[in-house]
Amino acid sequence: MTSKDEMRGSVDSIAYIESDNEVEFEFPYNGGATLRIAVRKSQRFGTNVYLSISDGQFIGNAFDGSTYVTIKFEDGPLQKYYFDDAADGSTDVIFLRKEKELIAKFKTAKKIMIEAPFFDSGSKQFTFTVGKPLE
Repeated sequence: MTSKDEMRGSVDSIAYIESDNEVEFEFPYNGGATLRIAVRKSQRFGTNVYLSISDGQFIGNAFDGSTYVTIKFEDGPLQKYYFDDAADGSTDVIFLRKEKELIAKFKTAKKIMIEAPFFDSGSKQFTFTVGKPLE
């Protein structure tokens, strides 16, 4: 997906994949929620990797060090990736650190599992089957 930044005269691009599964949250987010992994390249913001949830709110606590998601690529070991909240205060999006490392792994992985913390719901797991490498 691409969009033009008229002010800067540049084109921003976003590649994303949606989770295979849905998770259930309590009220007010009743119904199934999916997770999206996205890679954004823009002149204004640089290259970012972010997660967005269709319904629900991410949560992390910098004080106790719980601002991370756990990711498993293929049958590899569990890995922690720390995140930052969205600058605009949105709670349905988090930005992962170590972008270059993640993008390299996304390019080769056929299966990805992500466990993320959510407000009033604990950690939830999402599975992604990648038909072709994320470009």
